[in-house]
Amino acid sequence: MSRRAISPSSARERSSPVRSAPRSLRCSLSYAGVAAVVAAGALLLPAAPAQAYSACPANTECGWLFYSDPGHTHLVGGHTTNCQGVLQVWGVQQGYSHYIQNGCGGVS
Repeated sequence: MSRRAISPSSARERSSPVRSAPRSLRCSLSYAGVAAVVAAGALLLPAAPAQAYSACPANTECGWLFYSDPGHTHLVGGHTTNCQGVLQVWGVQQGYSHYIQNGCGGVS
């Protein structure tokens, strides 16, 4: 009795359900895969566009403070410019934000 050798590629083709499916079904499966990747990417993007940091007006300190809660009771980070024009970035820059702008009282 003779046995016929089966090449790995022909065995793979025979066992693949996608290969044996009709062309329209394969296209639908491809589109479903692309849609799944796009949906997963959308989940990883921020819900709102990032807020731009602007330059402080002269003789002011300003910037963004970041809180972990909507009531703004737990400060977790900041991106501010002090009265001397020094940028201060600290902690976590995400979550609930609040813009601050205060006069420097004649300090320059």
